[in-house]
Amino acid sequence: MLNSNLSFYFNNILSMRYVSLFLFFLVCNDLFSDEKIKVGGLNFKIPKDWVSQSPDSPMRIAQYSIKNPEKKKSGEVLFFYFGNNNAGGIKANVLRWLYQFKEDPQNLNPIIVQDKINDVNVTYVSAYGTYLKGLPLREKTPVDNCQLFGAIIEGHLGTVFIKATGDKNVILNNRNKFKEMIKSALNSFYKTLL
Repeated sequence: MLNSNLSFYFNNILSMRYVSLFLFFLVCNDLFSDEKIKVGGLNFKIPKDWVSQSPDSPMRIAQYSIKNPEKKKSGEVLFFYFGNNNAGGIKANVLRWLYQFKEDPQNLNPIIVQDKINDVNVTYVSAYGTYLKGLPLREKTPVDNCQLFGAIIEGHLGTVFIKATGDKNVILNNRNKFKEMIKSALNSFYKTLL
């Protein structure tokens, strides 16, 4: 009797897991478009409300604009990939992003979080202040109340950099989509290796 109760219990748990997975994929399917871009061997499924733009610089692999529902405030998401090297390392690139603000990096109160997804290191960087928008070695435009949320992915084929900047609420409202896009890309890469 005990074995049949345990069997029934485990079958119910498995059923709940399948239902949970189905609901997870249903929600993710609603959040993400069919558009995918391949960067550093990773396939990123782009959120539906991100609008593709022509990159402003040859250093950018892809560029997207994001807006709030009222379309008054916006932000942008940039993808960078420099081949199979680490493009200066994690610390140097985090500092590069922080020095793109008018304020001293210590005054930005940056949040740096290291994560690991399928054995791949991902460093998330968040900061808020007056962003100096513009291409390297060109004149910069100060943007007040700007949020940075970026990821440095130490992929198997090289480091991928994804940086979102713009209106604080727009960027923070897209943070979960941003992280889910990365998680999905790393999970799908892992599955193709099996």
